[in-house]
Amino acid sequence: GSKTLLQSTVQALQQKEAALQHRLAEAGDLNEKLRVLQHQLQGSQQQENSIAASYKEALEAIDNAQRENRHLQKEIEDHKQTILALQQSEFENWKRLKETYEQTEECKVDLSSGLVREGQKDIQLANLREQMRQLLAIQTE
Repeated sequence: GSKTLLQSTVQALQQKEAALQHRLAEAGDLNEKLRVLQHQLQGSQQQENSIAASYKEALEAIDNAQRENRHLQKEIEDHKQTILALQQSEFENWKRLKETYEQTEECKVDLSSGLVREGQKDIQLANLREQMRQLLAIQTE
């Protein structure tokens, strides 16, 4: 009786052991699958990290480009102001030059009419002298 009990206990233990072995094998498979998944996850995390790094770099590049753009726009604005100031001063110079030229022309006109007047006075004077000479000539005759 006790032999049969022992046999059935051994048998039951052997079955349990077989079941345990089977579960261990399954656990090993699961472990392997888990390891592969972890590896993939690490890979995708590294990918995610490198994507995040690339994104950060791109943002920095955009920031730099925008900063440079603002700087260039300011330079362009400064150049425009300088050009406007130069154009304005050139315009003022031309205006002054034109005014000076007009004044010179007016002076020429005044001078020439003055010369004409002087000339007329000279002629009148010469006429008077001639008349006086004639008068004197008549008187001395």
